[in-house]
Amino acid sequence: KTVIKDLTTYLSKKDFQVLGRSFQLAHYKTLYQFSVDINIRLIRKHGLYLPSEITYLGFWNIPFKQKETGDFKITFSQFK
Repeated sequence: KTVIKDLTTYLSKKDFQVLGRSFQLAHYKTLYQFSVDINIRLIRKHGLYLPSEITYLGFWNIPFKQKETGDFKITFSQFK
């Protein structure tokens, strides 16, 4: 019955800096249903921690609306 099924944070052993997060969200009810997995990875560039990759896999199903699904991967590079 919960929306957040899993939340995992990846930390650096050296300084406990967050290096990434994984989310799994889901809810299944008569009125609406959704299931979403999101993964975010960070890298250090120019003294900042920036997202290097985001992946998304999920679906939404709301009555009287068309079911929506998504699956994509975004890769960031060439930080200036």
